[in-house]
Amino acid sequence: MKDLTLGMLVAVFQEMFGLFWWWAIVIVSVVGAAAFLVVLIRDRGLRTSRFVKAELLAPLGGVAAVAFTKYFTSSTPTSAFGGPIDWLVLAGVFVLGAGGAVVISYVALGLLYPGKSEEA
Repeated sequence: MKDLTLGMLVAVFQEMFGLFWWWAIVIVSVVGAAAFLVVLIRDRGLRTSRFVKAELLAPLGGVAAVAFTKYFTSSTPTSAFGGPIDWLVLAGVFVLGAGGAVVISYVALGLLYPGKSEEA
């Protein structure tokens, strides 16, 4: 395990989350990214008002990602994560969860309200 390879990372994540949850995360990520691109292409760009509304859910996505990670690492709610590297990884998980929540909520807003235009 001297080298950091994609195959090694996939094996670690499959071991950590289990086969079902790992591939569910991968599929949701790919479908979410594709839907985001579809909405961007359809709208011919990023709608700032929709993006700002989507950003309001970022903290919830970050907290959900941290809770998801704590659940799968068998941590109790009161147990702290280990050393400084664990806190850095936890911060990264929060940021990725927040970003995922923004993308998912932007896509949801774009699909639910496609005709809304920010131009007056």
